[in-house]
Amino acid sequence: MGDEGSGFAIGRDALRALLRSEDGRADPTSLKGSLLDYLGLDEPRDLVSWVSAATKGQVSALVPLVVQEARDGDKVAKGILSLAVAELQSHANGILEQLSPWTEAPVLALHGGLVASGGPLRGPVSRSLVTLRLKLFEGEVDSSRGAARLAIQTTVSN
Repeated sequence: MGDEGSGFAIGRDALRALLRSEDGRADPTSLKGSLLDYLGLDEPRDLVSWVSAATKGQVSALVPLVVQEARDGDKVAKGILSLAVAELQSHANGILEQLSPWTEAPVLALHGGLVASGGPLRGPVSRSLVTLRLKLFEGEVDSSRGAARLAIQTTVSN
């Protein structure tokens, strides 16, 4: 049920941060200009209509704006990305604890545009996972191959 660390969560958090900033409940953020420009909206209040009709994909498409604003020094955008990294590390830690004890460092494959090789969260997530003493799979992840391999193993063991 969790979607923490996803593109949708980052986009949603950016929209929330912008509105909290506008309400005076949070720090100002340069996300206001970039989000409104990208969405073709005039005022933050126009987000209400946009969000009510937006798909998860449209909200996820806001991630590059958050990444750019973070690179440009916006502390709110940096915080959103830091939270995403922390959430992904928390997921990995939970998996490690649930499946322990390990006789050797487990291998973890990262999959998805944000954590794929060259993805905006790949470096920060990789660095955060080092503290968990696991190995990152550096090859290309093919989920259909993994599912097929699991099916074969299940069939052979039954």
